[in-house]
Amino acid sequence: MNPRNSELQNVKTLLHELAHAKLHTAETHMNYTAPEKEFQAEMTAYTVSSYFGIDTSNYSLEYLANWTQGKELKEKSKLLKEVHETSTEFIETIENTLEKAKEQIHEKEVESMGNIKAMDHDSLKETPAHLITIEVLDKDIQDEEVARIHMMDAVTKEINYLSVWNPDKSDREDLYVSLMEKNGNRENVYLGNILKLDLYEKVQNSIFDGEGNRSFIVHEKDASMSLDEIVKDERYGFLVDKAEEQKDPSFSEKEVELYKEMKEEGYAPIGSLEQKLNPLPHTAKHVTASMEKELSGKYESFKRAQSYETVNDIDSIIHRVQMEERYFTTKHVAIDNELITQDSVTQLEHKVQEKLNKEGVTVTKQTASKVVDREKQFEPFSNFTQFQNVAKKKKQEVELER
Repeated sequence: MNPRNSELQNVKTLLHELAHAKLHTAETHMNYTAPEKEFQAEMTAYTVSSYFGIDTSNYSLEYLANWTQGKELKEKSKLLKEVHETSTEFIETIENTLEKAKEQIHEKEVESMGNIKAMDHDSLKETPAHLITIEVLDKDIQDEEVARIHMMDAVTKEINYLSVWNPDKSDREDLYVSLMEKNGNRENVYLGNILKLDLYEKVQNSIFDGEGNRSFIVHEKDASMSLDEIVKDERYGFLVDKAEEQKDPSFSEKEVELYKEMKEEGYAPIGSLEQKLNPLPHTAKHVTASMEKELSGKYESFKRAQSYETVNDIDSIIHRVQMEERYFTTKHVAIDNELITQDSVTQLEHKVQEKLNKEGVTVTKQTASKVVDREKQFEPFSNFTQFQNVAKKKKQEVELER
């Protein structure tokens, strides 16, 4: 450590070097350019330092500017995600260390460690450590979209971003973002109403006076709105967009649990998620329609297999037997449980047969003669008593003749 540095500066420098050690190992360091490595290390150090109340903004922002100005950082989302994951890991490690120390010595002594004073340890844990940055786009690629607010959600570990729009290039104040609301709609909000004046002017100047390609970290103290609320609203917005854009959206268990929490906080219901939480009860009509569809499909498969069957092809015989077994098993279970009537089965079989006849799918006499009457299989030994009586009578006649 440089002896001329302050103790807090040494902490920041140590975090910077630890980030290099964590992210840029002997196996991975060739995957990054020098600006990308310095960007990640300083962003990690800046994020962790800021979390614990160590303000290194003057030094860090100048350092980042020197390394990134005019440089192309590829896959920025990937770089930022790794920064977020590493920062979160460092923060958790430091907090666990502080917690153990707190159990051993007086709380006042713990608070003085590392010159971190008046830190409300419990409240820090309650607020998720989201990482939020504003990226001013390069002048060459700016259209109406001039910047992006990147949000690394500490809860879901997902990265989302909001576009900053500037339709009127002559108006420096015409910078707005479409924020998601709890009612499921988006509302345009001026960037000046989201950021406090100091950071807002820095972003504004970078957009209109600079060359772009700059990034700014947004802390709670820099915002006029709750950053946690903005992140939560976008978390909800992601589910809304997914439900609207996909024909048959599927949601993970984690997303369903988050949605339940959102509903309790007053967010509007999302139709497809509501159906997942509260599926419609299956009425007799629903069950019958579903069963008819299933039986029709299985009967058609059976009849097609029957049409392809030949006596010299053992595979075709096995396939027909399998399809036949599948259909008749389903059919009799459905009838026995009153999910469908015999009349309905007869009608659907007739419809399927008509369809196959139109397609020219027929069963030859050769194969038809091989098909077992499955209905009789479900009445085994129905004439067994009669057979026993005849056999007994024949036996008596033979004994009398002797």
